[in-house]
Amino acid sequence: MKDVINYVINHLDYLLSLASVFICFILSLIINIKKIKSLKSKNKDISNNEVINNLLLEFIEDAESFKNYSGVEKKEYVLTKINRYLLDNNINFDVNKISEKIEELIKLTNNVNIKKEISSNKYISKLTED
Repeated sequence: MKDVINYVINHLDYLLSLASVFICFILSLIINIKKIKSLKSKNKDISNNEVINNLLLEFIEDAESFKNYSGVEKKEYVLTKINRYLLDNNINFDVNKISEKIEELIKLTNNVNIKKEISSNKYISKLTED
């Protein structure tokens, strides 16, 4: 037993150095694992947002084909479809944010349609002037 104690005392500086290297290694490993998990979570969120945006555009386009329905009813249709998809795929979502995104996309598509209509009217008027 005395031999072990003497050995530890004689090599204490080496043992402390080895322990500090080991602790640093463990800490850096934990930090890197947390960073990787955080990046995976962010990438998943970005991927989910892309999917949601594409589906919203698709559902909005479907809803626009309903001629005898109000804008509120069309929006409810889009909300129902996207909520069903998100629930079926276990994707967390905020209904208010989804609703805001739908409004944003509707405004965008309306602006695009108005610009297309204006430019086509200008083109038609130029054709009829000649």
